[in-house]
Amino acid sequence: MDESSNVPRTMLKFSGTPAEIGGQIWERMCLPAIRHASNNTPPQVLAQLYTGFISAALGSMTADFGHDSALEGAQAIVDSFAGMSDEMQATKLQ
Repeated sequence: MDESSNVPRTMLKFSGTPAEIGGQIWERMCLPAIRHASNNTPPQVLAQLYTGFISAALGSMTADFGHDSALEGAQAIVDSFAGMSDEMQATKLQ
């Protein structure tokens, strides 16, 4: 499904480092879809939506870099996130 022709071109202009661009894509495209889909959605269903995003990203990483490299990158991300536990304790649920 290619819906890119329906997207305003300004939404497809990104700048910065690859990580910053990834954040911009998430904020402009993924978060609005999550907000729309999560209206009156039980937490378990919302968790499945996030799992879908993560699985799609891991599948794309695997296609680009191979399974072992994708797994190594994913593990580094999870380890980094796990190391943020103290900072995340102050985060409030939305």
